Amino acid sequence: MKENNLSEEFEKELSKYRDNGILSAEYRKKKLKIYIVRTVIAIILFALFWKYHWVKWLLIIYFPINLLSLASIFGYNFFLKRKIDRVKDRCSLHTQNRKSRPL
Repeated sequence: MKENNLSEEFEKELSKYRDNGILSAEYRKKKLKIYIVRTVIAIILFALFWKYHWVKWLLIIYFPINLLSLASIFGYNFFLKRKIDRVKDRCSLHTQNRKSRPL
């Protein structure tokens, strides 16, 4: 009975995060819009201050960080879904093992 409750609680928490958390499509779209605005502002600033030598060095630092930010918008979702699926599989396997072994 307790394991059944645990499984139900896990499903409730999972659906909560899937609907309005980091796994939702709305969250990803919002983060992507913010990323695009931030990148456009950075491009404009780089274009305005390109005559200064230090801006070229700053671009070398900014570019990988910008790509990492883009990868995090799409990559975290993939890895989190994979992790959640593994936890669900372990949870279901555990409950099946408990049911097959009576006390």
